Amino acid sequence: MVEPVNLACGHEFSKKAISKWLSKNESCPICRKKATISQIRPAINTAKSIMRFKRKLAKKGKEWVNERIAMDFSSETGN
Repeated sequence: MVEPVNLACGHEFSKKAISKWLSKNESCPICRKKATISQIRPAINTAKSIMRFKRKLAKKGKEWVNERIAMDFSSETGN
């Protein structure tokens, strides 16, 4: 996600996507609560998580990503 942002309702989107949505609509696309472009705020925790992931990816590479995907998949399926 590039430039993660929050609306007042707490839902997160990319800034580009939600700006486009709000230019035509006046509500959150998920919960339909009233929303405006002026209510968009940076999603700082999400942005930090993305940066940490990118740093780890740069250090550990594709093998690390594949291990993470396998761990996530096994936790979802109970294996």
